[in-house]
Amino acid sequence: MNDASGSVFYQGNSNWEVRFFRIRTRDEYLRWVEAMHRDLARQTEELRRRGKTSPAERSRYFVSRAVAERKADAGSWPPLLLRKSWEWLRPYPTPWFWPRSVVIGVGAFYTLLFAAAAAGFISAPRPGVRAFTLSVLAISMAAHVVLLVVWRFRVPYWDPPLLLYGAFGAGVTLLERWKR
Repeated sequence: MNDASGSVFYQGNSNWEVRFFRIRTRDEYLRWVEAMHRDLARQTEELRRRGKTSPAERSRYFVSRAVAERKADAGSWPPLLLRKSWEWLRPYPTPWFWPRSVVIGVGAFYTLLFAAAAAGFISAPRPGVRAFTLSVLAISMAAHVVLLVVWRFRVPYWDPPLLLYGAFGAGVTLLERWKR
């Protein structure tokens, strides 16, 4: 047992996450991550000094702290959840973090993959498997949007189904055109 769930929830829903979405450069990010980690260490040390050393106590503290911060900023939670959803779904990596060529190349790849996967989902002959796969995609997205969205974390959850349905969709679409 550890306090990671509460800490992760705090990182993904606190004012630190709101500030994260205002970052526009790699230097701003480096300053932000250093300040955030310093603050988390300070809060954790304060909990230790107050005798709250069990993982459950720390986890409850961080969850309640994040909820309090969102309540204090009335109406901030829906826009934050929408932004986190876009962060999960967007087909390209963080533009201010990666070189332009990486953003364009990866963005083009994922745009084509999403389109091919959509064609594969539409053409798939087994609706039960398709429904199961879509539920896996939806549940993994929802869990991350509620906790903490990191774009690269989507890869192990989404890429296998996208690649499978994308290969099928590309095959069905391109083979039909090639046959003509």
